[in-house]
Amino acid sequence: MPPSDVPAASSNNSVRFRFPRMDSMKQNRFAGKRSERIREPSVSHEELENYSESEGNNSVVEYGITEAGIEDHEHLSSSFTSSMNSSFNSTGSSLSSGLRDSFNSHGALVTPRPLLKDKMSKAWLKESAFPFRKDDDDLVELNEEDDEDDEEDAITTATAGNRERTIKATSEKIGQTIYALKDPDSGPMKTAYYMSRLRAWTLDEDGRYRAEIAKLGGLEAIVSAMWTQLVAYEAELLNEKEDRARESKMQDLKKSDHTAGTEDDEGSLEEEEDDNDEIYFMRIQQLGVASLANMARDPSLCAAVDASGGTKSIGTAMDKFPTNANLQEKACDAIGTLARNRDVREKLVKEYNAVEQVLNGMDKAADDVYVQRRGCIALFRLATAGAAACKAIGKAGAVEVVLSTMRNHLDDAKTQRLGCGVLKALAKRCEANKFRICVAKGGLSAIIEAMKRHEDDSSVQEEGCRLFGHLTICHLERKFSIARSGALDRIILAMKRHTDSSKVQLAGCVALLNLTTKVELAQMANAHGALPVVRHAAKEHCPGQARKLITRLRIAKYAPIVFMG
Repeated sequence: MPPSDVPAASSNNSVRFRFPRMDSMKQNRFAGKRSERIREPSVSHEELENYSESEGNNSVVEYGITEAGIEDHEHLSSSFTSSMNSSFNSTGSSLSSGLRDSFNSHGALVTPRPLLKDKMSKAWLKESAFPFRKDDDDLVELNEEDDEDDEEDAITTATAGNRERTIKATSEKIGQTIYALKDPDSGPMKTAYYMSRLRAWTLDEDGRYRAEIAKLGGLEAIVSAMWTQLVAYEAELLNEKEDRARESKMQDLKKSDHTAGTEDDEGSLEEEEDDNDEIYFMRIQQLGVASLANMARDPSLCAAVDASGGTKSIGTAMDKFPTNANLQEKACDAIGTLARNRDVREKLVKEYNAVEQVLNGMDKAADDVYVQRRGCIALFRLATAGAAACKAIGKAGAVEVVLSTMRNHLDDAKTQRLGCGVLKALAKRCEANKFRICVAKGGLSAIIEAMKRHEDDSSVQEEGCRLFGHLTICHLERKFSIARSGALDRIILAMKRHTDSSKVQLAGCVALLNLTTKVELAQMANAHGALPVVRHAAKEHCPGQARKLITRLRIAKYAPIVFMG
């Protein structure tokens, strides 16, 4: 029988236990938050009798806890346990262990495993598998929408008084996460969860947590997890291939249409499960690449990322998942970030085959503007490795890929600006690349169209003028070809429209200086109204280059007309 202080049974032979008494204000607020999420636990008289008779046994009692109330399991378990213990103190035993066993048997999140299962459910995976992208110019990290709890634990905005204490507590969590990530028996679901937590800490702006991650062996843990899960993925693909071959043989032996239809349905379900596993494996590679890119943003850690095998892991992930645009974007971002380091930049070009990997990723995701932007930035930084690197990049087909990107994304000003920047870097150090841009691949029309489409964007006009400044350092015949193509008109119009931009005025003057080396070309510039524009530039922005150009244009103005185009 139940104790004497237990309330009388209701009509449905059930006893309702409420939380400890509170004042009215707290109770109303508490009830308002949880009224729709938690149903109060109920215990029947028969269950109470069975429990009191079997004190030594770990009896399981059905407590009415809804699935929606799982998030607040810690508060519920502590409050309910204290309430039950105070009500049943006459039985001489505490119910805390029994309650916890009951919570475990009914899916309450007391241990990390059910918590992980809930967080890595199919709905969570679909929401966070494809991250949110942030438009930025200079390779600031591309954040993903992770759990709010992970972000709050990783990047704390506490006051100065609590800062050190918060950092110490977070360092302990980082160590625990790295230790869990090194577990070789972790499945793809668990590995993806811990990888997402570690990636969130790499977004620390002041770099304190990144240094702590590197100190505790986080780089090695990330690379090891990526390789381990990649091997598991390949093994799973091999097993799937063998299973499908076996199933096809069995289906050939079946004569009944009904049996064949049933097997087809089962096969479709298995394919759906395989797709989910593949998403987990891709998610791990994506998080690993993003974490390495964020770690490389600290200049002092670029060499450490490369030494830990991170650069090679990034390339392997790009090769294994070539059609995943999100992963290709992250990988191009990582390569561009690592290329800031001179030593790593040379290795990327000579040893790691990074140029071909970036070009392949841009080609596979031609319609994704974010992949194109990150790829252009990576190619630009790789081209700064020297003349040999520019020659190798141009020979690999970078000019064709960049021009195709500019044609496919004409309306995107950032892509046009970055494309002109890559072509400028390639033409600056290699004569063969100039020939590819001007003659072989028809790049002049793409550049002129970009400047025409974005006349009001000063950055696009500046990069276009700078590109023409390098392309016009060539022989006379090609200069006439560039002038007739419309480039001369575009340069002068850019200077007219952006009279307040010193960068546009300087780039335009340099391009005109390199182009008008003959009287005929200077007369063509005068015909398009270059002299008044250059005089304004000499007065307001760049007197040195502009005065040289004014002298040349005035001589051509009073010289006999030799050529007019």
